[in-house]
Amino acid sequence: PRRAAHHPGTTPAAAASHFRTARLRATEAPRPCTAAPRRRALAPPAALPPLTSEDVAGGFFGVSLFPYLAFLYYLRKSGGMPPLAFFGFCFLLVFVFGSIPAAIYAKVEYGSQLADVDWLHGTAESLLTLTNLFVVLGLRAGMAEARGDGSKDTPQEEGS
Repeated sequence: PRRAAHHPGTTPAAAASHFRTARLRATEAPRPCTAAPRRRALAPPAALPPLTSEDVAGGFFGVSLFPYLAFLYYLRKSGGMPPLAFFGFCFLLVFVFGSIPAAIYAKVEYGSQLADVDWLHGTAESLLTLTNLFVVLGLRAGMAEARGDGSKDTPQEEGS
């Protein structure tokens, strides 16, 4: 009989068991494979969590701030916007930055998104309502001022 080689950390009984298993495997006939080969799907790396729609929306949210700030800059630079309407467009940032803490609070305290917590969602949406109100009233005042300068909203009929 063969003697088991002694490896550090291996007992002689474990080594003997290993050689017995190896000898049995060597005497067995190979089994034919009858199954079709499987194709492995490409899985994302284990370190990256799956991408959700909230992740995508958050990315768009952050990136969209820069074009909006450029819009406000050129709107201000043009000088053609009535002051209250311009204030309304700026007030939209209050809605945006007011919604962020509300969404965080809804997630932490209620374990839900902002749209599912009615009192928080309603409060945040009221800021958007104020934004719309400022813009509409400002544009209305601008149209009234333009009309007072002799400009008309509708063309006059001929012969009147």
